Amino acid sequence: MVRPNLKPLTAAEYLEAEQSSPVRREYVGGQVYAEALKLSLEERAEVANLLLESLENPTLEEASQVWGEIAAGRYQEMKTDKSKVVELEQVLRNVKYWLE
Repeated sequence: MVRPNLKPLTAAEYLEAEQSSPVRREYVGGQVYAEALKLSLEERAEVANLLLESLENPTLEEASQVWGEIAAGRYQEMKTDKSKVVELEQVLRNVKYWLE
């Protein structure tokens, strides 16, 4: 499968091109993706596959950020009594019971 050659635009390049373009493009996180709509079905499928692969293999920094956000949310739930706190000993007893 041929990989498309999509060159990301800088914000300045995007804004300059957008001024004279009859087509308004999606600008997401510093990248222009609407150009992908001009690709063939096979090329768009390859782009989609590359994007999905990037979700399956996050960098350590990305994974740490996501888990940090999850932990912060859980901490807030505990502080506001929106979740039930279970002591570690009880969790271990439950696991032992379920495994028997």
